[in-house]
Amino acid sequence: MQNKRDIEILVGVLLLMSTAASIVALILYHLFVVNVLIGAGALISAYILQSANLVPRIIWILGLAGALIIFIRDILIMFGLFEQLSSWGVLLAIPFFGYEISLTIRLLSKGFNEAKLPPTSKQNLFRLAKNQ
Repeated sequence: MQNKRDIEILVGVLLLMSTAASIVALILYHLFVVNVLIGAGALISAYILQSANLVPRIIWILGLAGALIIFIRDILIMFGLFEQLSSWGVLLAIPFFGYEISLTIRLLSKGFNEAKLPPTSKQNLFRLAKNQ
């Protein structure tokens, strides 16, 4: 009888450990996948800002470079080459941080380059502004 009870306890502990390990793995996977998607999204938004010519050249160049570096950095983190908060992880995030800060300051101070917007976009912006 004692043997059966020990086996039941061992199975229960193993199930609990495997559940906890799978939850931790899921959380880590989610965090890294989200970071890679942030890099990919920033790459797309920097390209759109460049193709529409809505911000100065230096901002979208910094965005393309920073997003590409962040994307590659997060893939390297996923493969375990270094930690996210290590010196390399933080150092490689600086260009993306510069892009985010410069874009924010530019949009808050001057907005988009309205002269570069197509006429239909200007009409839609003014119509939306009047309705609010």
